[in-house]
Amino acid sequence: MKDAHGYAQLRADIRRDFGLSNREARFVMELVVDENASAAYVRAGYAAKNANDNAARLTAKDSIQAATTHVRAKIAERVGYSAQEALEFVANVLRADPRELVEYRRGCCRFCHGDQFMYQRTKGEMARDRAKHDALVERRQERNKDYEDPGFDEQGGEGFDLRLDPHPQCPSCGGDGVGRVVIKDTRSLSRAAAALYVSVKESKDGIEVKMLDKVAMVEKMFRFHGLYEADNKQSAAQAADPAALIALSEAMERSREQYAATIERRRQAGFTGD
Repeated sequence: MKDAHGYAQLRADIRRDFGLSNREARFVMELVVDENASAAYVRAGYAAKNANDNAARLTAKDSIQAATTHVRAKIAERVGYSAQEALEFVANVLRADPRELVEYRRGCCRFCHGDQFMYQRTKGEMARDRAKHDALVERRQERNKDYEDPGFDEQGGEGFDLRLDPHPQCPSCGGDGVGRVVIKDTRSLSRAAAALYVSVKESKDGIEVKMLDKVAMVEKMFRFHGLYEADNKQSAAQAADPAALIALSEAMERSREQYAATIERRRQAGFTGD
């Protein structure tokens, strides 16, 4: 916005319409960039000493508040969104479940469901390995007619499916199974998950799914609702650290869902007891 003629014009307008000094107008224009009053105070040309206190006093002035509201509205007009739409976007980010984008799943290991807990292949792997065995036997018999086929070792049989739950009595993994990261198809995301999603990057180190910072979104929502005001009458729970609140809420929800899912899986598998 600063490299456009509109920036200078808007600053001139708020100086005239709200009776601001040149530096006060610069402060307003800087404030709407990141909502950091102390940083905006310094960027506007004021001294860095006591910036926090001085910025707070400046922000409390009626003329500064009115000018800031005006600038926000003008910016919203320019980029084509309203304050209500911005709040709805933030709310969607807060409601979004990151597991719609990325999940860490635990499934059975290769030995969990094999015969006598031996190594289990998929149907395709069984056919492939059997064909390799037959070809090897054929080559050896061509060189040595007395060579006898030792037989193909099927080990734990076929039917491996990594989506199955670990067997609680598996001696190989101890019932813990094997973990894997699953990245979801972003073409079918919910509105909330789509708001949370930023981009995906593939490199030599793997795939990275980038998401918006939910704690930063909480900060913005707290500020909008005045939950950081020193003289507000919010309860201690409402005034708590937003990072702690969101972490606690998500942890409780995950715990409930995981417990219910575990009980259901064990019930379906016919396992009883603890």
